[in-house]
Amino acid sequence: MELEGLNLPLEVAQRIADGLAAVGLRLPLFATQLFLLLLALAAAGYGLLRLRREGVKDLPGLLLTVAFGLFALGVLIGWGNELLHPLPGRFNGRIDRIDRQGPDRFQGMRVELRNSRGEKVSHEAGILDSRTGFFALSYRPRFADPPRTLHVTAPGCGDLDHTLQRPDLEQAGGVTIGFRCRP
Repeated sequence: MELEGLNLPLEVAQRIADGLAAVGLRLPLFATQLFLLLLALAAAGYGLLRLRREGVKDLPGLLLTVAFGLFALGVLIGWGNELLHPLPGRFNGRIDRIDRQGPDRFQGMRVELRNSRGEKVSHEAGILDSRTGFFALSYRPRFADPPRTLHVTAPGCGDLDHTLQRPDLEQAGGVTIGFRCRP
């Protein structure tokens, strides 16, 4: 089940975790989400105390308090969604090799799932079917840190990191990803 508007807090946490990782600080996504939840709850609590003391005269303060409260609620609902609807632990799909044709076009290609810290989380070697480009991977679902990218490698080509969203991981039919060799 996809909760479109309520995914914003979890997406914000992911972007912050990605930004921190870019400067060398790799935190588990759950830690970033927990920090943002505590920050939002503290801000909403402070706003409520201030509004209670001064009354509802301050409209921007009221709106900001409501926004922080909704942000915290979004994190909690996102966690609840993960607990009630866990990921299947399997991911399959197909690579569509755009730049090559013929029976050997998938030779040497590999795929793997990576988490928000860029660590491999899929269990298999990630070898593609030599005729169709189909792959099937399994992983251990981790709370608040699903696989974030499908990492594709091919001999003589630059790697491709395809960003995955939760609906991609929930699809039973898998995803199709186009691949073009870029040295």
